[in-house]
Amino acid sequence: MRDVHAADASFDSLYEANQWFHLRDAVRRNNTSATEPARPETGGDPAAASATIFYRGMVELAFHDWENSERDLRAAADSAPKTVTVETVDQVSQSVLAMEALSDLYALNGRYKESGEQFDRFVQSVSKLSLNGKIAQDAARSLKSYRALYAALARYPDQSVPEHGYSRLPYSTSAGRPIIRVTMGRNTGAMMASAMMLDTGSSANFINPSEAKRLGLNVLSAPIPLDAYDGAKEKTKGVALIDELTIGNFRLHNVAFFVLSEDDDDVPGLLGLPTLFALGTVRWNADGTLEIGFPSQPSEPNLAYHDGVLTEGVLRDEASSHALTLSVDTGTDETLVYPSFAKVIGQIDREAIAKRGLTLRVAGFDAPLAAGMPVLTARSGDFEGLDGSLGLDILGQSSPVTFDFINMRVTVGAGNLPAEPTIVSSTAGPDSKLDTQLAPANLTDAELSDLLKQSVDEGNLDFEPSRDYVYTDDQETRFLDAKGNVIKSNTEAHESIALYGERYQRLTGKDGKPLPAKEQRAEQEKLDKETRKRQQEPADVKAKRLAQVRQCDAEVFTALHFRLLGMEDVDGRPAYKVESDPSPGESTGCGQKVAKLFHLSIWIDQADKKLAKWEGDNIAPITWGGILIRVPAGAMHIAEDMTRREDRAWLPAHLHVRIDAKLLLLKTAHIEVVSTYSDYRKFQADSRIVE
Repeated sequence: MRDVHAADASFDSLYEANQWFHLRDAVRRNNTSATEPARPETGGDPAAASATIFYRGMVELAFHDWENSERDLRAAADSAPKTVTVETVDQVSQSVLAMEALSDLYALNGRYKESGEQFDRFVQSVSKLSLNGKIAQDAARSLKSYRALYAALARYPDQSVPEHGYSRLPYSTSAGRPIIRVTMGRNTGAMMASAMMLDTGSSANFINPSEAKRLGLNVLSAPIPLDAYDGAKEKTKGVALIDELTIGNFRLHNVAFFVLSEDDDDVPGLLGLPTLFALGTVRWNADGTLEIGFPSQPSEPNLAYHDGVLTEGVLRDEASSHALTLSVDTGTDETLVYPSFAKVIGQIDREAIAKRGLTLRVAGFDAPLAAGMPVLTARSGDFEGLDGSLGLDILGQSSPVTFDFINMRVTVGAGNLPAEPTIVSSTAGPDSKLDTQLAPANLTDAELSDLLKQSVDEGNLDFEPSRDYVYTDDQETRFLDAKGNVIKSNTEAHESIALYGERYQRLTGKDGKPLPAKEQRAEQEKLDKETRKRQQEPADVKAKRLAQVRQCDAEVFTALHFRLLGMEDVDGRPAYKVESDPSPGESTGCGQKVAKLFHLSIWIDQADKKLAKWEGDNIAPITWGGILIRVPAGAMHIAEDMTRREDRAWLPAHLHVRIDAKLLLLKTAHIEVVSTYSDYRKFQADSRIVE
């Protein structure tokens, strides 16, 4: 392990070793108070003063003092001597690095044009960095591929946050990684939902190419290389702008996303540091809720920014302790150890680690390494001076996990929680679609639970009118191109019958035409066979089967975390609006396995206490339909509206399903399935298709 101490190390050695906390302390102790490089005529040392300003600016950037950082880094960037000699090469190097750091600072703030200008300045200055002209030119050429990215970004207006406020949202997980539902879109007039992972290990926002197509984003070409957390090499396809991104009571304008060249199967996109810094504070809890925008509490930072967020940890056993510098990556469920870290651990074996009692003290929490089992990477040598990458196998061992990007602090566990959040009023206008615009509704958790169960409990006598109905289901399946134009479509008509307490669908037509007589007879035979089967089913077998159905339905309520948002009219009738997301924990039953795949919005009629409408987005990959389409997370949206009859029967009126997925392993398929229900009538037991 390194044994670097600020007391006897230069700024430069601390900077090169990524020892940001020691570098901060060393800069604090330095008695230089100059805000500009000292002038020779005043007896000062210009190079020394410039170095002080450079390191001070870098520390200010690392610990989110961005206003002062911009001032100091600009001074350092402007201080380069005109000629590069052996004596001035260090000062030129710091000047060039200050330009790169300014570009990073502006990118984190969403100041795209200024970020591009500083990056161009950085690339142009690299050629002066080395006394070996060929090496310098090769370095400059290797950076030119990034220019297309910054040129694309420079065409966009700056990111802004016109509305903000404390929000408590449901979240789900994929391998422990937090995923939230966001809405986006302003120019189209329609808000579209997507599932996004919160990724502190990403210096930018990323989105899958299929998701960018689904959202209708204009992708500006900018293929640049990327370094994945595990060292894998990837490329971007380009960059796209989401004109409006809504997360709870936060509304962000002009949010840039890098578009990947290939889809990530786990999640449609991820929110990196530019968005997380805009939110300011983020916390996810064991009860399945995520909070953003709560007040930041001034305290000593344990996070630093340098191409990502870093933190300090202490590796302990009974005999010794070792200081570590780790990157923090909520985008992975595995902690990676680099060679210096691995040497201290020794054999990476759960039993051996448990026997030694190794724990990692990080973010106010003691994590047993045997529980997380860090993974040794194939990298040779330390990666950028760090000892490892901290994943959610360590951070997720306790709850809540709190990130304060304002005061640069991460805490794990309830012991270091900030004060109870104060609600920050939103500046939402009258057209806002945020939850705060709903009329208030007051229900206890128990009352909400009873309401939800009653709204879907078909064993309730209030459901008898609905069970008596027969109706027609006209279903159209549309295949679309990337622009949403219909390439081809087919239709089917079904009659939905309540047959011995359960719905039965019989096919009555295709593509607007009745079935041929032969197919009609075949459908009638299927119905007769099913009727006899249900008539002859022994009472105990039927009771067991229905009990399994009820158990499966009941599991939905243990699998989901529900939140009452307020009151909203549905077709002129007041309805409770409820939002749900999967509760933490593994799926154990049929109902849980289905429910945990979706984020749901539910409207329940206040007077009748019946389901009035619902919408859902898949937040995990699923397989859909008889043609086995594999649908990635966020690529399916389902919406169903109900209609109320005069006898208080609630029946389906309209169902819309949108899917963007790959058909088997072939090209991406854009599919819409639209069901329109009509011709509602009371069931006649002797009804037949063919006499």
